[in-house]
Amino acid sequence: MPVSAPNRYHTVNMRSVDPKRHIRFIGDHFDLIDDLYTGGNAYARGDLFALVRQHRSPADPSAEHVEGQLHDLQIVDERPGATASYELQPQLRRYLDYLFTQHRLGTPERIKALLVEVQSLAERLETTGDRISLDRADRYLGKIGDTLEELRAYSRRNREAIVAAIVKLRSADRPLSSRERYGFILELWEEYLQPLRELIDDRKFAARVFDGVERKLNIVQHKVAEDSAIGTHAQSTIDRLARLQRDLMDDLHAAIAEAAPLYEKLRRESLIARGAGQLLSVLDEHADVDALGLTAWFALPVWKFRDLFSDWDLQSLLREVKHHEPAAPPSIKPPTETQQRRLVPWDKVKTHMQEALPLDDAFAWLLENYPALPLTDVLRLYTRLLRDETMTVAFAKKPQTYVSAAYRIQATPLQVTEMTT
Repeated sequence: MPVSAPNRYHTVNMRSVDPKRHIRFIGDHFDLIDDLYTGGNAYARGDLFALVRQHRSPADPSAEHVEGQLHDLQIVDERPGATASYELQPQLRRYLDYLFTQHRLGTPERIKALLVEVQSLAERLETTGDRISLDRADRYLGKIGDTLEELRAYSRRNREAIVAAIVKLRSADRPLSSRERYGFILELWEEYLQPLRELIDDRKFAARVFDGVERKLNIVQHKVAEDSAIGTHAQSTIDRLARLQRDLMDDLHAAIAEAAPLYEKLRRESLIARGAGQLLSVLDEHADVDALGLTAWFALPVWKFRDLFSDWDLQSLLREVKHHEPAAPPSIKPPTETQQRRLVPWDKVKTHMQEALPLDDAFAWLLENYPALPLTDVLRLYTRLLRDETMTVAFAKKPQTYVSAAYRIQATPLQVTEMTT
């Protein structure tokens, strides 16, 4: 029986750890760390020491020294409420989860809490107001950016966890009953996907938070216009916000697209099984089965197979099809003058725009050069411009207000400096 190291690891060592030593130890003893990660959540002292000895090579220090390093570097920790029982540090386990993509589902409540945190940080950032402290504004912008990235990573981990869970369900080691499979997918749907849809989908809580945060960031960006570094930081945070909105929707829809077909299939199977079970219960309770009229309910159709062309009705229909003379197709009317004004090819717009380069404000240029177009078509052309990879563009620092007969639009001007062919 192996002799374990002295009993000096029953108390948690909370002193700071040198990151280089920590990472170097994990690299030197990765097989040991891998076994600790995959082997379970609890190790008795004797089991931990035996695992260390199992992975020790002749060139390694003593097993007692390696076990001591596990504790000193805070790789393992004593389990709460237990004596002489240890577990991999939760923070390290989460990091290994990330590396090994063994992601765990995060709750919608956690995503909502992060959204509330972003909202709160943006409100505190705005209160810097006219008495703005540039250092303080920079700190809050950094906190908002970090929280946005945490939300983005959290959403992506959830998406991958849902996909992994469904793949695991489809390729289970042991056959699962329809009831077990439906119970699993129902829990996934009702506890994760449906609440996430209520939280993230268009015009729900997340959309309102993002709209408010973007307004506050634009206000702050305007107030710190004299400081280019802070203004750039604010614009970067606005860009992070836009990317997060897109990724949250993409992750949600991808997870639903993966889960929905299986959910519907198993739901139907469960309904059929439940209906069959109820029917059998009714049959058990009634001695006179004929009185229930089940024969009429579940009568099976009976048919005879005949040669296709001995069916006179079908033969008559085929004759009609054979002698059918189609009518002339309806004529296509030429577009009206109003419709012609709206049909502006994007290539023509690009050529016109290239002749006018450089542009300080692309949206104002579109409004000026295409006054007959409805605003919806101008915005459509502006969207094509944003997506065109042949153009070199940059956003101006200050937002601009555009006024038309029916609309008032505030946006940051888009500058177009050059265009490649």
